[in-house]
Amino acid sequence: MQQWQDIVAELPAEIGARILPPKTDDRKQREKTQNENHIPNDLSPNEITVYKALKLDEATHIDTLVETCGLTFGDLNSALVSLDIKDLIRVLPGKCYAKKA
Repeated sequence: MQQWQDIVAELPAEIGARILPPKTDDRKQREKTQNENHIPNDLSPNEITVYKALKLDEATHIDTLVETCGLTFGDLNSALVSLDIKDLIRVLPGKCYAKKA
């Protein structure tokens, strides 16, 4: 027995693309981009600066964050601790940090 998706797959590609949901990889990429660009509402200005500088599932060393964010080490460290407490970032080995998905 065929499913409706099997029948749609037999149609020309441009018609099938309008009917079928996007491929899983495309959907995952879109969700990843949306998650990277989404900034929670309850963050301080320093937390927002640090959060924007971090990448999703990509380690960023604290020295790079100091240069990128333009914050003092104390302000940066305070923002990182706060973001960690709010469970928005991951603390990785080697003084590296990344956004959580």
